[in-house]
Amino acid sequence: PLLLVAHPFASSLPSALETLARLQQDGLHGRVVYLGSGAQQDEGWATLQRALQGVRVWHQLHRSRIGLVGAPSEWLVASTPSAGAVASSWGPSLVDIDMQELLSKLWDGGHWEKGEVDQVGGWVGEAGKAGGCPSCGVPATVDAEPAAKVYLALRQLVDAHALACCTVRCFDVVSAKETTGCYSLARLLDEGVIAGCEGDVCSALGMLWGKLMTGQVPWMANVAQVGRTGGRSPSQRPHHAPCRPLLMRTTTHFESDRGVAFKGAVPPGAVTLLRVGGRALDRLWVEEGYVLDDRQAQGTGTEWSPQLCRTQVVRLLGGRPAVEELLVRPLGNHLVMLRGHQRALLEEWFTQFGPGTK
Repeated sequence: PLLLVAHPFASSLPSALETLARLQQDGLHGRVVYLGSGAQQDEGWATLQRALQGVRVWHQLHRSRIGLVGAPSEWLVASTPSAGAVASSWGPSLVDIDMQELLSKLWDGGHWEKGEVDQVGGWVGEAGKAGGCPSCGVPATVDAEPAAKVYLALRQLVDAHALACCTVRCFDVVSAKETTGCYSLARLLDEGVIAGCEGDVCSALGMLWGKLMTGQVPWMANVAQVGRTGGRSPSQRPHHAPCRPLLMRTTTHFESDRGVAFKGAVPPGAVTLLRVGGRALDRLWVEEGYVLDDRQAQGTGTEWSPQLCRTQVVRLLGGRPAVEELLVRPLGNHLVMLRGHQRALLEEWFTQFGPGTK
């Protein structure tokens, strides 16, 4: 994408407009940033800073490699774009990595340094001392060693393939090794590597974009329930998140009751939900809302449930249209959450630098 900066003098703005018009006729994309004068200067410089950040994000995406470890889960029928679609619409290279490359490291015992497994598993052990998850039926201690080995194997794949992001067919790990990748994905996220589950490429891409735009660690979750609270705003309960919240208890993976997972407590406050999708990855769904605390959730029918994944968040969205759009024109089952209200920032970038931008 191209940025043309214009000022109020010497026919700068007319020249920029004529130039951009020709560039767009030639199939290129860009925008004019007008700095203005007087009171307009501050706004112009702020616009330029946002535009420069947008260009940086565009280039970062085009230099990124997303690792697809194993085929996507069979039920993700709308979340498996081709490598060509990912590259042409958003820029990253999608790298197919055979699941056996990960599993073989586990079957063969891995090539770990002495004491490395114990060191990696120590963090899980410390978290387990917080009391486990009585409401989940999980004891205060868990077997951290298998989860630590999955992390070490996955970390080796990330480094070997120079990945900025990965998404993993998690249930193959469950069936083959009777443990899960939840801890591995959480730890990679803490280390700055975007990591998603179930081989959902759209969500991994959305997480990567969200991190580059805001600098935050994103959170990936299902939408488990929608409804109306207080007669005005709909409530939504995402669950099933691989990232590590601020407050947590060590527990097991929900569907299999195996391995190591976390029941986290996400602090209340403003949030943004997003999803990218569509056959050409050219659609964006984004809404703003709030995480509710336990007191606010009482009596709404959205209290924590053992029938859903361990980490659950309840939030209010922007009224009936938000839920209707989700139910009538969904882009997939997973959403990405960011802290704070980021909708204007994300939509501005999507419009100026999003899919199709050259």
